[in-house]
Amino acid sequence: MLSRMTSVGRAGAGAFSSTSAKTRRALGMIAIALVLAGAVVPGFEAIAGLERNLLIFAVIVSVSVGLHEFGHLVMARLLRLRVRSYGLFMGPRLASWRKFGIEWRLNALPLGGYVALEGENRDEGPGSLYTAPAWKKVLVYVVGPAVNLMLAYVALIAMAAPVYWSTFSGNLGDTIQASWTFANVVVGNIASSTSAALAGFLPHAATRPLDMPFVGLPGMVGASGRFAAQGIDGLLLFFAAVNLSLFVVNLLPIPPLDGGHTVLAILRRLMGRLVTEQVARGIATAGLVALIAFIVFVNGVDVVRML
Repeated sequence: MLSRMTSVGRAGAGAFSSTSAKTRRALGMIAIALVLAGAVVPGFEAIAGLERNLLIFAVIVSVSVGLHEFGHLVMARLLRLRVRSYGLFMGPRLASWRKFGIEWRLNALPLGGYVALEGENRDEGPGSLYTAPAWKKVLVYVVGPAVNLMLAYVALIAMAAPVYWSTFSGNLGDTIQASWTFANVVVGNIASSTSAALAGFLPHAATRPLDMPFVGLPGMVGASGRFAAQGIDGLLLFFAAVNLSLFVVNLLPIPPLDGGHTVLAILRRLMGRLVTEQVARGIATAGLVALIAFIVFVNGVDVVRML
């Protein structure tokens, strides 16, 4: 989603502006250590259930979003566009360093990530995204969702391959073909469920039916634990579903999603001056408001269902 998450990270950092950098780092590390302890230390069993679910959810979402954003970064560099920063996780910064002309950040809240390109909203000289040709913008925008689709296929093939390898007595060709077919079936079932895709995560996969009527964050966190209870196959299926949902949702033509930015880039190329900066900002603002309202709505529905 490019740097649309950056403002969230900066807002989080602002909330901690009254404390020193060392204090922020210490608090962040303590919080992370407590979550990890609750997930792996038997003595924490009484409080570890929710923490385990949060940890599983955070790791899977962070890997999925982090690689999505890294895809934007790699494509931008290949197209000779300047990258300002890449952040793993959100919230106040724990550490940062510069390499390859990019500021790399590790943040305190272990969830998600972001990338910021130079000139996303205005001309900032050579290498700005703002002045790049439309085809470059489209490639930068769509590569993130494409990474998520690839990750989903990799997870599903990894889930199926050991079974088919033993079924076909180690025949590599039949194993690959059967695993690919399995992955396509699951991808089709998940991606075709429009209501679940719009909600964000995890419809029923026909090959692994599960009774989980949720649409928002609370249900997703709970579901992560139920999938983990099924072992590595459950985690791989959860990882695939998260990535497929990111793929579908990010391609929706709604700013500030990648699909919305792609549509705006194409419209500005085809219609020129008719899509003024003011019009583009208005569309982006309306899309952001609609997206936030939808997120609040689906999470509210999820909370009501869980009561």
